[in-house]
Amino acid sequence: MTAELPTHRKKKVEIVVEVARAPRILRMITEKGATGYTVVPNLGGKGRRGMRGGADVVQVFDNVMIIAVTTEEIARAILAESQSLLKDYVGIVYMSDVEVVRDEHF
Repeated sequence: MTAELPTHRKKKVEIVVEVARAPRILRMITEKGATGYTVVPNLGGKGRRGMRGGADVVQVFDNVMIIAVTTEEIARAILAESQSLLKDYVGIVYMSDVEVVRDEHF
């Protein structure tokens, strides 16, 4: 039998946005106090605006996913600010509960 590792509750914010808008979103995440983020390039899928793919000839329309795991206070600040930054752009924002093992990393 193995001992259960202690975990710490955090929030995960995922933002899917066109690559051209990503630098502004990344700056905002840092400005709000998140200690880091992950960027997943070349996303594809189907949504309200139809099919989108990572194989477009002009890569400016490619989507990326930005993931930040942080405290609830910072996550809510990111959510609020993301709405104004994405007002006239394609973008999807998710927030979910996660548990992390190394609290000091977030």
